[in-house]
Amino acid sequence: MDKGFIMADKQQLTTREQVRAFNNAFERPVHESWTNMSVTDRILVGKLLFEEVREYIEKGLGLDFVIDGVRFGDVHETMDLDHFEGRVVDPVECVDGLADVNVVIHFNAHWHGFNLDRATSIVNDSNMSKLDETGKPIINGVSDGARAGGTDAGDGWNVAEDEPLYDPAKPIGKILKGPNYWEPTSLLSALICEAGNNRP
Repeated sequence: MDKGFIMADKQQLTTREQVRAFNNAFERPVHESWTNMSVTDRILVGKLLFEEVREYIEKGLGLDFVIDGVRFGDVHETMDLDHFEGRVVDPVECVDGLADVNVVIHFNAHWHGFNLDRATSIVNDSNMSKLDETGKPIINGVSDGARAGGTDAGDGWNVAEDEPLYDPAKPIGKILKGPNYWEPTSLLSALICEAGNNRP
């Protein structure tokens, strides 16, 4: 796909439809029920959400996390999510929390003056370019034969730390960028300028 080209005449998909297409292309395990999520899966999706929120707050807004007087950026490499025995997925709290995050995200975008629907389509197209040259996903620490439904001690992904593209700084199961990946920055910048929100 041309890095500077997004098809203007393509049928406009909803975010849900775009994410479904992404999950299919990248062999993401889509659970038929929230009860099927392993602890490994739960840790991964939690880390992915936190990583993006942190990027918005630190890189976007230019703010720092400070926890008990310590700047979070100084210690984030050691941040992890722990699972305590007996703690299970609460589907009502999950959907309520995600809906709240979604509302806040759209509220913030509106306040910034950003067209989040168009920005999301640009980022989704960029994400789709992460596939490797054979059209397969590159998944951190996950062997080719264990991308879907693998096991890690009976729970989650097969971890393959000897994989050539394993990055210990990224969560196991995170999708890595392929050789044809293109950054969405220039298209997002054009979208901002189009709306009259020029970068400083």
